[in-house]
Amino acid sequence: MVKEWKVKKVEEIAEEISRHKYVMVTDMTGIPARQLMDIREGLRDKLRIIMSKKSILSRALEKAGYAPLANELKGSPALLLSDEDPFSLSITLDKKKVPSFAKPGTIAEEDIYVRAGPTEFAPGPILSEFGKFGIKTKIEGGKMNIVKDALLVK
Repeated sequence: MVKEWKVKKVEEIAEEISRHKYVMVTDMTGIPARQLMDIREGLRDKLRIIMSKKSILSRALEKAGYAPLANELKGSPALLLSDEDPFSLSITLDKKKVPSFAKPGTIAEEDIYVRAGPTEFAPGPILSEFGKFGIKTKIEGGKMNIVKDALLVK
């Protein structure tokens, strides 16, 4: 037997979907809560973000007539509902991107290299840290120099 609250939630989301012109699916994995709150506050009048379990979002999409989108639910899925042009929303969301440090388990979107050349580091324990990652170094002019480019993350 399906729990009543789940059925009600599917109904609510399906109704919300049908009230908007555009329905988009995204993966919110790795987006910090603070940044998500800023996005919600900044786009409150243009965009509705709905996050829930995949199964609930999937059933709501099917009920609202968007069954093919249910196959696109990945990671920590969210529905983005709007009456605004999706391309202008995309530009607005891109402007809200902020750089952040990688967290353990984060998957790099592109290869990360340490480029050859001088650094600001004085010789010391940092030499062995670089050595652990297979980065060739030498000392020149009292500073650590990276001898050749090294692929750090693939």
